[in-house]
Amino acid sequence: MGFAAGEATAPLLGPEVDATRSWAPHRRAEFMLGRECARRALAELGVPPAPILFDEEGAPNWPVDVVGSISHKREKCVAVVARSSQFWGLGVDLERDVEEPAEDEIIRRVCATPMELAQARALRTRFHSPGTLFLAVKEAYFKLQFPLTRLRIDWDDVEVTFGTDTFVARQVAVGSLQAVPGVFVVEAGWLFALAVRAK
Repeated sequence: MGFAAGEATAPLLGPEVDATRSWAPHRRAEFMLGRECARRALAELGVPPAPILFDEEGAPNWPVDVVGSISHKREKCVAVVARSSQFWGLGVDLERDVEEPAEDEIIRRVCATPMELAQARALRTRFHSPGTLFLAVKEAYFKLQFPLTRLRIDWDDVEVTFGTDTFVARQVAVGSLQAVPGVFVVEAGWLFALAVRAK
């Protein structure tokens, strides 16, 4: 598995320039950072630099035999990739772990079951924003499942159970993916969540 994060230092490649020419500058800068992080991660797998475009839903078009995920937040980015021979999919999300004035509203929006609400209360002793932790984990799950199912799902379609630094996300709907495991890290005010479905 390849992982990369950091600042953008290289320009977009030709087809990426064409695909983003009409975008606002801040959106283009975010895209450039994401693609550079993705190429760094791909280099760890031995994949040479190439344009990484996107489909009609905005999901990255990864090279053949690769699965991956990208997340941006306030000029920060993280990208993870792996060989599709080893993984069905990956999903990653990056968020800030800060005191949220709208914490109760975030929890109300993303915690759909009594079990999740109880966990959110317990997690207040460990994190500035348990609601953001739930949001990050569910977003990582969404990014993993979408290339596999093409389903647009909502917060209350997924239930999360947390361990110390791990989680399991389960889609509530019948016929959905099996339970998906993952890990999360909170450090220096940032929260990183990674969902993984291995073969």
